[in-house]
Amino acid sequence: MKNIISCLLLLAFVTFKSYAQKPIEVSKFNFLVFATDQEFEDYGNFLSKSIQGDILKFHESIKFNSKGKASYDEKNVGELATDQQQMDYTLSVDGIVEINGVLMKPIEDNKFLLTMVTSNVNSESYNRLAKGEYDKETMNKFATNRPKKLRIELYEFIKKTPAGYEENEAFPESDNRRPFWGKICGDHTVCIPNAETGGCDTYTGTYCCKYRFWIETSCYWEE
Repeated sequence: MKNIISCLLLLAFVTFKSYAQKPIEVSKFNFLVFATDQEFEDYGNFLSKSIQGDILKFHESIKFNSKGKASYDEKNVGELATDQQQMDYTLSVDGIVEINGVLMKPIEDNKFLLTMVTSNVNSESYNRLAKGEYDKETMNKFATNRPKKLRIELYEFIKKTPAGYEENEAFPESDNRRPFWGKICGDHTVCIPNAETGGCDTYTGTYCCKYRFWIETSCYWEE
């Protein structure tokens, strides 16, 4: 058991040391800025494999104050972060993060997501976003727990409609908890019609669905 714990701590230390060498931009409003999805996924991998003390050290090194820093005390520093804690270590004290040129702000117990493209950011619009106040001139508002038939490619939609889109009705909670960010994969078998036999050929593979802020954005067969 001691050897297992030692290995986990060593892995966390190596993860912290290697990731800490990567620069992350912190905006003048003190939220993290990720230029691409991949940069954010790298950060998510760092959070999932690091003890909270190392996460806080990294944040101190880049002068970032997270929502998590204000929420958790010293008793958590030696523990790995839970899903909720990882989200809190991602969001600023104002509850905001920027990814792919879009500011994100979960509101109303994560039932909705406010988005704002960087070209719409100024002191006034940012203050409204930080307060969770939807402004149709500068933001979009999405319901997060969307059914599959209402799947949306978030960034493509925002690129075409940077502001003025609003959803006011929250979707009911699903039986399967969706991730804040990431993917859920499972083995699935499908029938492929065979014109010669009139039957079907079965295919079994790994089917994944990608989520961004609890919103299912795409599903695909993993190679």
